[in-house]
Formats: sequence, structure tokens, C-alpha cells
Amino acid sequence: MAGGPFGVGVTRAFCVSEYAYDMRTDELVRRVRGDAALSLRELASRSDLAVSTIHRVEQGELHPTVETLERIVRAAGRRLTVDVPLDYSSSVLGLGLSIRADLTAGDPSAIVRKSAELVHCFESFDRADRRLMLSAEPPPTGQVEWDAFLGGLAEWLATTGDIESPTWPAAPGRFLGRGWWVTKMASMRAWEYAGTPVSFQRRGVYLHRDSLINR
Repeated sequence: MAGGPFGVGVTRAFCVSEYAYDMRTDELVRRVRGDAALSLRELASRSDLAVSTIHRVEQGELHPTVETLERIVRAAGRRLTVDVPLDYSSSVLGLGLSIRADLTAGDPSAIVRKSAELVHCFESFDRADRRLMLSAEPPPTGQVEWDAFLGGLAEWLATTGDIESPTWPAAPGRFLGRGWWVTKMASMRAWEYAGTPVSFQRRGVYLHRDSLINR
């Protein structure tokens, strides 16, 4: 539903990941009413709601409860289902859970791209939401390299976002005792080293900052 990463029904701007389409309640109601070829009055009558209520929902002026939305959707011949997919662009916690899922599936190819989407979303939010995006510690991913990567990413975002870093990136498990190159092309290592943020370097993780900037 609508909102920033931490509020359902908030009308401010929000990020939508490349892999998960996020529909606002006003768009949802307009779509189901249009698909059912119902007028505002017809949908209101079928759902036992006031015409003004349906109108305000469609205009984004009223954010319905789940129960109200379910009545509207059912009256339009649909079933409302609620899903809670991983959202790697909403927080470092979400990214960590997504990384763990990717590693379990044996496909880490999209991790850097997902990280870049998180960075892009982070830049669009105010300081309060930025703190929330970094505050919760992600669980172990199953590979210590990516655990260190997440620590470096959180510290780097805190620095670039002009906020205080949370404490969890300083945990011993967020540092490697050796060097690890995120990308495997040996010919690029000089460039990668030169452009790796300090927060990553001190953890033994090397990835050029340009790889994390999604423009």
C-alpha cells in the first residue's frame, strides 16, 4: 500500500523496488471498480458504504481500514489478499533477508544491484526515515563476507546521510580478517580498491562506490 518504508497509508513519496510493484489504495479501488464496470454509486451500494467514502478513497483523501478495503474489493468481485514479500529497498534489514534468500537459492548475481536500489531509496528520505532504514540489524546471511558487506554499507550510508551510525555494524562478525572482492574481475581490482569507501575497506570488503549508486 501507499507510504514510505515505515508507514502504510502515508501520502508522501515512496520507493518501489524493481522487483516488487507497490499499489496505492486509491489506484487499487479505481482499478477494481473499472474492471467491474461499476459506477461510484453502484460500488457504494454493493459494499454498503457511502458514495462519498468511495470517492474519497479513489482521490487518495481517505485511507481505508483493511476491513473497509475488503468490503470494496469483494463488492467488485475480487478477493483481497495480503502478502508480505521481502523488500530489500526499504531497509538494511530487508536487504539482509533478501541476500540470505538469494544465497540459499544459489543466485547472488542481483545482490549489488539490490544494494544500489536501497542506496537510491535511502537518498530520497529524510533523516528520521534514514535512521530507521539502518537501525535494525539484519540476521546472518549464511556467508561472513556478505555480513561484513552489510556492516560496511550501513556505516557508509550513515556517513553519507549525515546521521549517527547504529551500533550493530561495529560487531566483530561484521569484519573480515582478510580481503574480499565483491566482483571477481582481477583486472578491475586497482580501480575497485581506489573507489572503495573506507567503511568497506576497514572490513576487508572491496567494491567501488560507483557500483552502489543507482542513477
